[in-house]
Amino acid sequence: MTDPVDPHCSAPEDGQAPFQLRSTVDAAALERMAPALEAILLGRLMAHRARFVKPYQPRPRLAAFIKRCCVAGLLLSLAFTASGGLEFGPYRLDLLCAVAFVAILALSFVPPRLEAWVRRPWHRYWHHLARVRTNTILKAARASAPFDAQYDIDEGQLRYTRIRGDDGEGNAQVQWRRPLAGIAVPGPGFTLLFKHARALGPTLIVLHAPSAAFDAMLARHGVHCLPPA
Repeated sequence: MTDPVDPHCSAPEDGQAPFQLRSTVDAAALERMAPALEAILLGRLMAHRARFVKPYQPRPRLAAFIKRCCVAGLLLSLAFTASGGLEFGPYRLDLLCAVAFVAILALSFVPPRLEAWVRRPWHRYWHHLARVRTNTILKAARASAPFDAQYDIDEGQLRYTRIRGDDGEGNAQVQWRRPLAGIAVPGPGFTLLFKHARALGPTLIVLHAPSAAFDAMLARHGVHCLPPA
């Protein structure tokens, strides 16, 4: 988003709204956007995961303590068994305790491997989730391509109009109107707006050719640009 000249961009000389940005969007352009959009969403998903799922940290002292207690309990249970056992109604408490200590001792070797496996990022899952979100974001645009995407900014509001066909205004449909606020993440042929820096999903996507005027307009409205994650 660094091209200073956009023939489809118009704004008054004083830099104030209204501001209009119009770009032609076709199927090929959308397919070029998809990998970059997926990469941005994947990066944000992985960053979100990293904030909550910390890498596995072994606890050797705790593991050694549990193993020693299990061994001591098992030896004590066997001692009671050798001396005739501890009966409680129809049950032999010494045998039950021995089985319990053996089970705990066996499980004490499992958590480090199991926990490390659970905490390991499942790359296929996160890639799949990012791809699904990408397809959802681009679904309507893919179904309507080719078309012209026109964005009008006035009084802090961003209005998106989709124009199809050669007769221009005759096939123009306003798709949505949203407040121009949040955090912007640029990509090749689009800009994503997020509610805040850590938001997982964008509130909207702006399909447009590179435009320095649009970047300046975002900054003027307090929408700061972040590099793709």
